[in-house]
Amino acid sequence: MRVRGARVFSPVACANCGDLVLLRADIGRFRLMHPLARTGLGQFFRAFDRQWGREAVIKVLQLPMVILDSDGARFYSALEALMGLNHPHCAQIYDGGIESGFAFIAREVLSGGSLAARIQERRRLGLLEVLEIGLQAAEGLRAAWECGLTHRNLCPEKLQFAANGALKVTGFAAAVIYEIVAAEGGFSFGRNCYLPPERLHHEGEDDRSDIYTLGVILLQALSGTVAYEGEVNGEHLLERMENEPLRVESFLPAVPSEAASAINRMVCASQWQRFQNWDEVIVALSVARHAVYERFSAVSGSLA
Repeated sequence: MRVRGARVFSPVACANCGDLVLLRADIGRFRLMHPLARTGLGQFFRAFDRQWGREAVIKVLQLPMVILDSDGARFYSALEALMGLNHPHCAQIYDGGIESGFAFIAREVLSGGSLAARIQERRRLGLLEVLEIGLQAAEGLRAAWECGLTHRNLCPEKLQFAANGALKVTGFAAAVIYEIVAAEGGFSFGRNCYLPPERLHHEGEDDRSDIYTLGVILLQALSGTVAYEGEVNGEHLLERMENEPLRVESFLPAVPSEAASAINRMVCASQWQRFQNWDEVIVALSVARHAVYERFSAVSGSLA
């Protein structure tokens, strides 16, 4: 079937039966089943892995936004690092590659929903739940950092849950794309409310940048409020970050000091005032979780 003006991998109506079909249904060893969502970095599809007989989620990258070598060397170098990421709190990557000018990354299907969905449904999550989510995400992101990957595009939608309830970090395509185009400069993505200040300053990013964004997400899950919500002007946002620092107490005064202190340090505007690595984050969140659990247990015991 030939259709003029339609995007490759887009659904179109069959001229014979009227059913929606994909203009192209295969990439690599995967059969594309139906589109899921489109983002600034590409298109998601539900797919079937014909080699292993399992379903997958595939992201077909938006190639006009990336600059590939003639043989895709930079893409495959970044993909190799991602394929080496094997951790219970990171989505498993099945495969990736370039076919007919389209780069793609395939990962496992996660059926437990996203943190964004939980926040939308409940607005505010419990403190122990938020600390546990933060710990699991931090452990996954530490493993990514050890593989040489900085996520750079964290948001509540990228924190998803497996059927058993375990949190898994997804969305590492941004890290792959960044590695491809880093030498070109001028490439930015992500929603303003989750951007670390150093990106707005056009300064170098590292694991402390992801630490900031995870802290913003935890603050949102705890308070039901998005940091600097509605701010779209980069210069004005920077001014607010510097003059209106994020503090848990500003949203929830009654949060125990251990938890407030951990999240407050994660969201410091200055990289040097934040935790300097994921080990420090994990220790602080673990201490906070233990303190909160002990406090809740003591209160429950006194009421028994």
